[in-house]
Formats: sequence, structure tokens, C-alpha cells
Amino acid sequence: MFLAYLLVGAGVVFVYILSSNEWLLMVAIFFTGFSVNGIFAGAGPFFAEIIGNTASRGFLMGLAYNGGRLGGFIAPLVIGTLTSTAGGFVLDLSTTIVAFIAAAVVVFFAPETRGKSLS
Repeated sequence: MFLAYLLVGAGVVFVYILSSNEWLLMVAIFFTGFSVNGIFAGAGPFFAEIIGNTASRGFLMGLAYNGGRLGGFIAPLVIGTLTSTAGGFVLDLSTTIVAFIAAAVVVFFAPETRGKSLS
């Protein structure tokens, strides 16, 4: 499901870059929200499953979540800087597509935990 959410997110952000049709953009906005909320809804269980060591699970999950907060702090600064360059809006949205695809690569290569003990 993560791969689906990430690929849908990347696809609809690509629609933002290419389209000027307001109805298509409204549909893309809906699917962006859908995919981003789907990613956040499953992030906790996903991280808990791939971190095998119970003793370090809390620490690593906290590090991942708070690393995201740090990214949320830095992202507006980066996006604002990119907006003032020649690439502008297209460059801003391209960074989002790259982030979605990079996350999809991580999810694709994550170990399968079905049937394994998570202790």
C-alpha cells in the first residue's frame, strides 16, 4: 500500500506541473491529500515491523518521526529559496516528486516481515 500511496502522490504532483485545467488540479489535490494521509497512517506500523530489535525500536521510531519534523522545518526554507530561482514553481514541485520516488525505493527494498518474529 505504501508503494501505491507514494506512486499516486508522485503522479498527481506531476499533474500540478503539467496542467492548467482547474478541474484536473482539484482532482489532483484530492489525490495528493489521499496519498499523503495514507502514508502517515501506515508509517508507525511499517517502521515498527522493519526495526527488528525491540530495545531500539522506540528510539529509532522517535528518531524517524522527529527527523521528519526537522525536514518540515527546513523544507519551507529550501522551497522558498528554490522559488526565487529560474526554475521556480516547477523546481519546487520536482523536489516533491523526487522525495516520493526516493521513499518508494526505500519501501520497495524494505525487508518482508510476514511470518517473522518481531521481538
